[in-house]
Amino acid sequence: MGGLTRTLVASLVAVGATLAGSAAAAAAAPDSVVGCARRCSAPTAPAAVPSGGCSRPDDDLRVRCLFDATGEPEHWVVPPDVSFVHIDAWGAGGGVPAVGFPQARSAGGRGAGISATVDVVGGETLTIAVGARGRPTRDDFAPSDGADRHVVSAAGEDTTVADFAGHWLVAGGGGGAFAAAEGRGWFGVGGAPGSASIRPDRQGFGARIDPLAKVGDGRLRLVYDLFDRDGRPSVVVRPVSGHTDGRRHFTVVFSEPVTGFTAEDVQVDGADPGRFVATVRAATPFDGAHYAITVFVTTPSGTVTAVVPAGVATDDEFSTNTASSATP
Repeated sequence: MGGLTRTLVASLVAVGATLAGSAAAAAAAPDSVVGCARRCSAPTAPAAVPSGGCSRPDDDLRVRCLFDATGEPEHWVVPPDVSFVHIDAWGAGGGVPAVGFPQARSAGGRGAGISATVDVVGGETLTIAVGARGRPTRDDFAPSDGADRHVVSAAGEDTTVADFAGHWLVAGGGGGAFAAAEGRGWFGVGGAPGSASIRPDRQGFGARIDPLAKVGDGRLRLVYDLFDRDGRPSVVVRPVSGHTDGRRHFTVVFSEPVTGFTAEDVQVDGADPGRFVATVRAATPFDGAHYAITVFVTTPSGTVTAVVPAGVATDDEFSTNTASSATP
């Protein structure tokens, strides 16, 4: 390798280190937030589940939120009664030089990955920023005769979580790769991997570094459990004495107001399929917990049982009911 090439490589290594170190510099600035944003998909839910990028399977108190790099920060408010969250965060990978020479196609550094379960306070605002991958840029350190040139890629941006005091979780972006040419000979130098950290006053338990890290844009996954203060709603089904013309009547009382309970949810035992019709209506005191069931059996014979299966009605904390049945 010639003297000019060695000088050029030394300069590029210095530039690469500066670019890879931008993640640490961003983390050190409490009032700095690397640009990024969430992917939004607002669910229809009470305030206990925040809007945007969050999902919760039916009959599950665990909420999962996914944040991607789209160019804006996200201010996420911790739901009431949530005291800890689990976070998986990955910084963005460093850029790859846009050159057409195989020997110069070096890889950008991988963005750091970190996972931790951390204490939070209900109502606290967290600023989540997911980094975008580095892009190639062109610059010249060599003489202006055009014979020697290089392409430098930007470092990947950090993925961060911040509170009022600044960043407390940082998954650093990887360093940008670069390619250089001395005359007709191209060569590439890969980017440095990112690093990750959690601020000591918010140190999580079970924290670990992801050894595989991340290429491309960063990502952040946040998981927390809702707290159901009064448990799953129970339900009692009682028969109403007396029935005529094939009609059986039942009262249904849930332990708390629920939504989503309809006639389609009622199961009827003791009647042939297609030989009965069930109706459900709200009953006094019309508080969302009291209902009346009428079952009309077209070919009545024997005992008819009304069944309210588990999981058909939901309370205001997303818990679904237990099962109950009654025989007149």
